[in-house]
Amino acid sequence: MNAPWQWLMALLLTAVVAACRGGEPAPSGPVVPPAVTSQPAASQPVTLQPMPAASAAQNASSAEAACAIATPCAGESAIPGPTAPDSAALDSAEAEAIDALLATVYDGAPFRGAVLVAHRGAVILRRGYGQADSAAGIANTPQTRFRLGSLTKPITALAILKLQAAGRLDGTQPVCAYLAACPPGWAEITLHHLLSHTSGIPDFTRFADFPSTTGQATTPLETIARFADRPLDFAPGARWEYSNSNYIVLGVVIEQVMGQPYAAALQELLFAPLGMDDSGYDTMESGLAVGYLPDGSEAAFLHMSIPFAAGGLYAGVEDLYTLDRALMGEDLLPRDLRDQMWTAHASIPGPGPAQGYGYGWVVSEGPQGKVVGHNGSIEGFSAGLRHYLGPDLLIVALSNEERRDPNRVLDGIAAIMLP
Repeated sequence: MNAPWQWLMALLLTAVVAACRGGEPAPSGPVVPPAVTSQPAASQPVTLQPMPAASAAQNASSAEAACAIATPCAGESAIPGPTAPDSAALDSAEAEAIDALLATVYDGAPFRGAVLVAHRGAVILRRGYGQADSAAGIANTPQTRFRLGSLTKPITALAILKLQAAGRLDGTQPVCAYLAACPPGWAEITLHHLLSHTSGIPDFTRFADFPSTTGQATTPLETIARFADRPLDFAPGARWEYSNSNYIVLGVVIEQVMGQPYAAALQELLFAPLGMDDSGYDTMESGLAVGYLPDGSEAAFLHMSIPFAAGGLYAGVEDLYTLDRALMGEDLLPRDLRDQMWTAHASIPGPGPAQGYGYGWVVSEGPQGKVVGHNGSIEGFSAGLRHYLGPDLLIVALSNEERRDPNRVLDGIAAIMLP
């Protein structure tokens, strides 16, 4: 190889090494707005409860329907993954500010997990913080898998909308049209109501006997049986109230429309086409980080058949970036359906800046435009994803510590990155 080529290869190697340093381990934490009124007190188990996405102030034809959902129709290209290359590392001052934030973000305690920041499609920071497994001395990395908790809901909603785009279902239709057995009291409930938490179906995670059931394997139909005959909390469409029960039902709708289990359906609809190899349904043998309490002890056991389509998925930060990039295009979901997903169909009550709920996403408006995202809390894990659509800034923070507010991380990084 002649001297000019040697010089060029050395330069490229130096750039690659610099870009990869963002994957080295360090502390952990995530960001989004205050928990909704259905959040449990800090002393309670953090099971399936939502922490919605942030407010900006804080911070088909019949021919198409016949095509296979997970594969392209004739003449179409497969769903592409992100095409933007990683940019150079953050400005050193910004990187140092983010590291300083995460080192003490929880009242002096560090963030533990992985963080990814992308601007206009280019990843500018991806790092692991703290330990994925303290006993084994395994560090968190950008490839570490974390439970998503309620950050599962945007992915379940996306699967429903993909089925709608393929002509397999219609969000305006009654849910009873898609269930083999449907309670009479649900006759007026549509898929729209379930997606937007306006159905009135009571949240089974708030039942008095729920804590006694968390260690037991449960089928989705067995879970539905626990709330199917209970009276609705309000008439469908009358108001908004977060209920994990809505997304358990949506998971069963996906299974019955697809004719296969939820886990396989999500793999076919989303994870395989997008190459999301570090995402899936948590079988408790999925090679995840160990979940901890803030005091460093291991979190309580939760059988992951219980959260199901409301909170049973896992992912790594890079896979969520891949999903986000696909959503910003039109190959994964038609623009009109994406806009419906990111439209506030109901207002979320509570103090603080106004927020609404779309289809699996919390939506708000701020000085730089629309902000969409969702948080998740589940035994051993906390999660947050927020996308500022105007400046196209994505922040993902996944943590293997429960009872950690992702908003502290999301808000803090947004304050560093946005004017």
